[in-house]
Amino acid sequence: MIKIDVKNGEVAIRLVGGVSQQSRRIMATALTETAWIAQRTLRDDMKRVFDRPTRYALNSLSVLKARSSTLTAKVYFRDAWDKGVPAAKFMGPEVFGGQRSHKRGENQLIRAGKMPAGRFIHPGKEADMDEHGNMDTGQIIKIISALKAFGEVGYLANRNKKNRSQGKRKDELYFAIGGAGAHLRPGVYRRTGGPGKKGGMPRGIEPVMAFVRAPTYAPRLPMAATVEGVVVREFPDQFRRALERAAARGR
Repeated sequence: MIKIDVKNGEVAIRLVGGVSQQSRRIMATALTETAWIAQRTLRDDMKRVFDRPTRYALNSLSVLKARSSTLTAKVYFRDAWDKGVPAAKFMGPEVFGGQRSHKRGENQLIRAGKMPAGRFIHPGKEADMDEHGNMDTGQIIKIISALKAFGEVGYLANRNKKNRSQGKRKDELYFAIGGAGAHLRPGVYRRTGGPGKKGGMPRGIEPVMAFVRAPTYAPRLPMAATVEGVVVREFPDQFRRALERAAARGR
């Protein structure tokens, strides 16, 4: 009997019940091959469900091979990266629903006192967007640097000689509004110069970031159901193939 377990952003395909020692290696091979098929199926679903998913997100979906000692294969979102937000954190709300955690740039703004702790970044009307529909990382870094949210070392490291020679005028290109009571909504704005108003917004000020309440996500990627469907459809054939390969090696 095969059991599907879901926990902490991973789906385990587990064989339960008595299995002879001779059959355990064959079963482990079949479970692993089925998990690889489930991974490919989920990646195709991600491309269909999400708007231009990044390669980082697609490649984060991984497989843990089954061993004859455990008879468990896993399909999961990798949570250990050298940099950036672990995929298990930002994909979790998409799979299970709920609220996402703060990203690195958001945490930097919160620690610097530029954004309230309960708020999240949302692209403003004049934000630069990348090919995946997300706010451009370069602009986020530029904003955090201008607001000195990196801390002194990180801030100085992100200014080149030309920027340093321009002094404070360059640093004041962006400014943050953190709370209520201001004429502008909470967020980050860019100064462009010029008096008067345009469309209700003071002329010469462009909204590039909004500080919004925690976004709540509905489940969009039925990971467990997809893996279960793949197991029902593919495992018998994968077991047959593994059995045939084992028999051929024994001849």
